[in-house]
Amino acid sequence: MLRLADRDTTGLLQAGDPDPVEWINPPAGRRSSSPANMRAAPCLQRLAISALHPRKWSATSPTTSAPRVLRAAFPNASMQLVLQRYSRLVIDCNRPFEATDCFVAQSDGTVVPVNADLSDRERLGRYVEIHQPLHEAIAGGLDQRQATGKPLFLVSVHSFTPVMRARPAPSGISNSAFSTIATPVSPNDWPKPSAPPIRTLPSGSTSRTTSTISPITRSPCTASGAAFRMCFSKCATTSSTTPAGNRNGRTGWPAPSGLRQKASKEPMMAADHLTTRDVPLDPAASAILFIDVQNFSVSREGGEFKDVSDADIAGKYGYYFNRIREVAIPNMQRLLAGFRKAGIEVLHTTIESLTKDGRDRSLDYKITGFNVPKGSWDGKVIDELEPLEDEIVFPKSSSSVFVSTHIDYVLRNLGVRQIVLCGLLTDQCVESAVRDACDLNYLVTLVPDACGTYSEERHNTSLSAIKGYCRQISTDDLLKEIGQ
Repeated sequence: MLRLADRDTTGLLQAGDPDPVEWINPPAGRRSSSPANMRAAPCLQRLAISALHPRKWSATSPTTSAPRVLRAAFPNASMQLVLQRYSRLVIDCNRPFEATDCFVAQSDGTVVPVNADLSDRERLGRYVEIHQPLHEAIAGGLDQRQATGKPLFLVSVHSFTPVMRARPAPSGISNSAFSTIATPVSPNDWPKPSAPPIRTLPSGSTSRTTSTISPITRSPCTASGAAFRMCFSKCATTSSTTPAGNRNGRTGWPAPSGLRQKASKEPMMAADHLTTRDVPLDPAASAILFIDVQNFSVSREGGEFKDVSDADIAGKYGYYFNRIREVAIPNMQRLLAGFRKAGIEVLHTTIESLTKDGRDRSLDYKITGFNVPKGSWDGKVIDELEPLEDEIVFPKSSSSVFVSTHIDYVLRNLGVRQIVLCGLLTDQCVESAVRDACDLNYLVTLVPDACGTYSEERHNTSLSAIKGYCRQISTDDLLKEIGQ
């Protein structure tokens, strides 16, 4: 890896800027580096990053947060620590370069003007100068240590700040139903890990780091407020720290080369899968999908009800229209506003054919008589939930959006691992989406009070039938969970 002095100083980093990577106890051939005052780094001054929110810089002090916790919790001279020094507001080193949130325009309510309208050249420059060196260092350290035949223990530590959402504890070590490792590595004066997962340090501690445990071969299990992740596989030993706000839960991003094709024959030190669906949302790896909330099935003039008599609307469909107008749609409006404010991806799907005559519809829709012609008013999302210009709408011609659209492909491109579902009908298109999303390895959250169907009995029966496929949570609780 080239050092800063060897780089072209016409890019983002110039003479006087700290190197992007700090090594503590580096492997042979690399020199240690001293902590740097990143708040005063010339690069961040030029980008006006350090002045955006002064309190958020408490997590980058060399005497607090991740570096301090590492030195206190792992006083082992043989450990190799790799620290990424630059704020995620410059580039998020825990996102692949092509991720939409690798360069954030807003973070936890802080607008980042310098990231607006970045050119491809500016993005690539930040990647080459800051992102790539970190991952080269981690991969190189893993490869070099593993070559010695020693066991591998990878720890990923993330600082967070006291102003970033509500945190359940100022610092500590947490785990996901697994404390075999968390307990022995906790300093003696820390409360030992036990359920519930989050532990709090003694009063007066200045450290602000928590942790979750998950296997190295899977996307990390994300707990609300977690910033310190421990990944276990009996291979080699290293650890890395990254700046505030990191939630490395993406898929499709190759592991460092030292971890590929080198699986141990020994048993995993932790279960290789999650043991619960009750995982709070990781905003950076989540999306919400509104299902079939469209003129066709919501409006009295819509195609599904235009030929239904007023008597049947009042009688047979009375519960349905009351439910969606008084409960489901108001809650969906609240969810839409909250998720937009939180910067979480918002998606919509509607029943709509790809053709005027509906020849592309599923056999089931043809038998049922459903045809929402391409581009028709029936196929539009209702005004109360009107999509923004840049929100994705998937037209579908089957009950499940995962069957007749490329939503799975898009979700993976967006880095989504957790999906929130709501809409119509609970026991038909919503239930189909829940089951298919679960089988495609998404963590599914269903919001029952933002769903509706033709009777309370059908609604409740469906919720009971799919409780093994999803987490079910109220609108109020979900909005609290995302800080809205």
